[in-house]
Amino acid sequence: MADIRAGDAAAFKGMFRAYYEPLHVFALGYVQDSAIGDELVQDVLCWVWEHRATWVVDTSLKTYLFGAVRNRVLNYLRRQRITQRWVQESAADALASPESLRGEPADARVTEDEFARALHRELERLPARCREAYVLRWRHDLSYREIADQMGTSVKTVEVQIAKALKMLRQGLAGFF
Repeated sequence: MADIRAGDAAAFKGMFRAYYEPLHVFALGYVQDSAIGDELVQDVLCWVWEHRATWVVDTSLKTYLFGAVRNRVLNYLRRQRITQRWVQESAADALASPESLRGEPADARVTEDEFARALHRELERLPARCREAYVLRWRHDLSYREIADQMGTSVKTVEVQIAKALKMLRQGLAGFF
């Protein structure tokens, strides 16, 4: 750990090789999706490398890494539940609107899958910095300060980027509401 803190890439590579696969299997126990598990483990390991100079481990390295992955996974799952609930509530609101009570054909109603695809499309249309700030906030559940540190910018800039992303998403998804 001291070597990693000192910036020794070989020490980090050794830690990565020793722990990546067990951490990935551990994450899969929660998310059941290899790509997502892979991303979450990589996020933790990248965070360690990026914050190596100030990285503090009060337990064993193994305990620290598994705890960090568990926390990242639980944050991801919490964010997914919130997103899913938001999509379901939005779909329910759309179905309960007066337009739907006028006999709108069932095939014209918004489904969750259509909304999810539209959301993904709109995210891809966002400017790179807006998308990065939005994803770090809502997918990785980072605070504005953590996002600012990761993006190398100020907290105010992060606030502006996320507000811009939300405004563009609302406009792009307006047809769903």
